Amino acid sequence: KEDGVKKDTKWASKICGIDEKTIKKLAETFYDNPTMIMSGWGMQRAHHGEQPHWMLVTLCAMLGQIGTKGGGFGLSYHYS
Repeated sequence: KEDGVKKDTKWASKICGIDEKTIKKLAETFYDNPTMIMSGWGMQRAHHGEQPHWMLVTLCAMLGQIGTKGGGFGLSYHYS
């Protein structure tokens, strides 16, 4: 089922409050380089807090970086 709304940088900019140029640059940086995305425990402490973690895993899978040197994701690291 589709909602008919094109999900592009213009759409994302409106809902995120980040300009399109920055969104494009971030996407290109993630795609063109080894990208390790990590998160701590804080996001989990909210209503539906598991959702950001699943999105993190989904993003890494879409980038094709899971299991690559310098890429992938990590959850619940202890920061010091």
